[in-house]
Amino acid sequence: MERPIGRGARTFGPVALKYAVIALFVTFAAFPFAWMLITTFKQTPDLLNPDNNPFWYNLPPTLSHLRVLAAAGLPNEEFLFVGFLPARSGERRRMLERLRIEERTMIFYEAPHRVAESIADAQEILGDRPACLAREVTKLHEEFLRGKLSQLAESLAERPARGEITLIVGPPEPSAITGQADSTQSLSDRVEELIRQAKLDRKEALKLAAKERGITRRAAYEQLVESKAKPN
Repeated sequence: MERPIGRGARTFGPVALKYAVIALFVTFAAFPFAWMLITTFKQTPDLLNPDNNPFWYNLPPTLSHLRVLAAAGLPNEEFLFVGFLPARSGERRRMLERLRIEERTMIFYEAPHRVAESIADAQEILGDRPACLAREVTKLHEEFLRGKLSQLAESLAERPARGEITLIVGPPEPSAITGQADSTQSLSDRVEELIRQAKLDRKEALKLAAKERGITRRAAYEQLVESKAKPN
């Protein structure tokens, strides 16, 4: 006996059929394109190289920092996009003080008439880190300059920068971090100085001061407690 179609019966309606047809069409339409991309990259792996792949040269300006990061030759597993540093020297130096503890590769935008001052401040505060200076990225006169911050400063002294500037600053060497501490300054004085100058909270200031001295934050905290416990 044939079962009548009632309210509880499931039917394959016209809306579902329409979406099924659209899904099949999109799948078959995209398959040749996807296969072409896979085959192309297998046969020409150099396309993955930013210097050989024309795609990188056609990145929109908002993504140009990614091309610089790829071509800088610096660690890029993790990075921090900072953007423009403050134009005023004092504010710029305070921001760099806050970034001194940063171990990731950092990306900055800078104006050509301020880049030499920014590099000088970065070298003094962050240390002589490896870096890459790029100008006019994704444009006809694109140029990359790689080296230590001190070497970039020397190059800019001989040939001032022009055009749009992107500055990539790599992570510090472990020995460079511990070498930044002033042996004549007490830990508590350094913490207070960082709080006052770099506008850090006490926790971050202690962490940075400990890193400069090559000790853990816990050991630095214990030193602070001991110094406060000692009579003046």
